[in-house]
Amino acid sequence: LQNTTTMAMSPGKDKPKMDSFSIETPSKTESTNASQSPESPSSSPTPSRNCFYSMWQYGGIPEAKGYALVAMGRGVGVMSNVVVNAALLELAMEAAGCPSKKELDAMEADGTIGSASGYICDGTVYGQNPLSLISNIAVATGLLGAIFMPITGVILDFTPYRRLVGILFAIIFTIIQGIQIGIGPNTWFQMSILQAIAGVCFTVIMMTSLAYLPEICEEVGQAEHSTYTARFTAKQFASQATFLILLGSLSVGLGISSDSVRTARLSQAMNVGIISILFSMGWRCMPSRPASRDPPQGTRFLVLYGIRQNFRTAVSIHREYKKGLRWYLLATVFAQSSVGALTTVAVVYLSSEVGLN
Repeated sequence: LQNTTTMAMSPGKDKPKMDSFSIETPSKTESTNASQSPESPSSSPTPSRNCFYSMWQYGGIPEAKGYALVAMGRGVGVMSNVVVNAALLELAMEAAGCPSKKELDAMEADGTIGSASGYICDGTVYGQNPLSLISNIAVATGLLGAIFMPITGVILDFTPYRRLVGILFAIIFTIIQGIQIGIGPNTWFQMSILQAIAGVCFTVIMMTSLAYLPEICEEVGQAEHSTYTARFTAKQFASQATFLILLGSLSVGLGISSDSVRTARLSQAMNVGIISILFSMGWRCMPSRPASRDPPQGTRFLVLYGIRQNFRTAVSIHREYKKGLRWYLLATVFAQSSVGALTTVAVVYLSSEVGLN
């Protein structure tokens, strides 16, 4: 938020100074010299790294190539976890004793119930309605992410471990996806807990890779950067669509398309293989970066600094940029939350009301 805010606001005579949250971004020359310095923990981000094909040659900028590959991996991970959510919901309803859509249709046909569409299951599992399982996972992911993102931001800002954090959480996320291949009637609750943890890991991966965007923009300029971000997004959604088509084709070919659990196992097996390749290629291209600034003087608990800094940033924006930036960021908060909730609500509605697996 701090880097994006600084880039979005061009200083002018009619705008007040906001020293409380502005960031001094090093120039292109300074960034290059810092990365090539013997004291820097990173290797030189030069085009000498063969990042595979010409379609990935974003002007010879390795972090742009790496960002595109990591974004594609995130796209595959999102789509696969939608499939897992559908299987978790089905297993939770089964554990609560709720009949499936096919069973309800059969009960309606033989006159056991009046209407399948009007049937309400009052069974619970672990004290909750099974239909609320997926939304509760999303709530847990959101709360944990809100707690850990400011702490992660401090690590990215004041330490040279940005790339290391991204690699570490990518590994944890991939391991969780591998464990979830074992989803089934006896393991679904444990997999639900892992699903929430995987969501937090995914958030950190996204946050870590997004930290490279201001530096990419500085190197290529805003006009070229707009083209790059469009390509990043196109590749992410193309990877999602390709994965879904491939999964659907394989599940039909293997005769498991009507079995949500077996489809989820296949999905996670494919997911692990694909994101292992994309994440390893992407983070291989990503260069390490030195700390963007030194820790503030007199700060005793650095991990809490990010929370205080975010609060001061919000207060400053509210006071000084009431007509534009404040409303834009508020709209972004609700828009991003709505988009994130769409996959959660869609899985519940399509499974319980429409009967899709």
